Amino acid sequence: MQSYNINEIVKIAQNGSSEDWERILQFIKNYQSDDDEIIGLKLFLNNHQDNNPREALLSFVLDINSLKPKEIKFNRLLRFPSWAMAAAATLLLVSGFLINHYANKDSIHLADDALSVYLSNEDVWLNKGMAQYKKGDYNAALVNFEKLNSDTGTYYAAICNELIENYPESLKQLKKVPINSVFYTKAQIRLAAVYFELGKLDEAKDVLSHIKPEDVQDAERINSIKIHLY
Repeated sequence: MQSYNINEIVKIAQNGSSEDWERILQFIKNYQSDDDEIIGLKLFLNNHQDNNPREALLSFVLDINSLKPKEIKFNRLLRFPSWAMAAAATLLLVSGFLINHYANKDSIHLADDALSVYLSNEDVWLNKGMAQYKKGDYNAALVNFEKLNSDTGTYYAAICNELIENYPESLKQLKKVPINSVFYTKAQIRLAAVYFELGKLDEAKDVLSHIKPEDVQDAERINSIKIHLY
């Protein structure tokens, strides 16, 4: 049986005949090797076998293409594989990379970077919280973040609750982050991830439909959540 890579599969989905597509489905159905992209695609198509898997894949690729961040920060791409960095503007390669996230639930629950703060009386809880947060002690950090009366405290408390899987409390805090906050967009992305965990898929989809990513990391996380939702 002929072998295909992720780019060839997406091209056939876009432009191939029905016979070509049937050959793709047979290839994926019988695939037994260890290519993460093909394994991820297999999971994706299996999840849509009750509908039209070809249309689902095309819709997914178009969705990725339409989601372009307002600002590209290339230093945020360091954790991508080298081939993904070299071809970040290539739709087919990026879609293949993101399909791979379909099998990785952890990709929608990541810790933000800790903020750099300076010790002062008014920032003592923030300093303590960030120190504990950097060490991964989210329960201890949460106690200090909840003592802050600021959107910073609210946002990082929401992250801590999310990472310790206290999703209902994280949901409450994320909803409190004001629209004029520098954390608003990222809070909305996390809100969608939390809705997903709570089984509120329509709410998660609605939140994502109104988000414009501010950087590449935002775009990556939005797509990771979308892969789990569709």
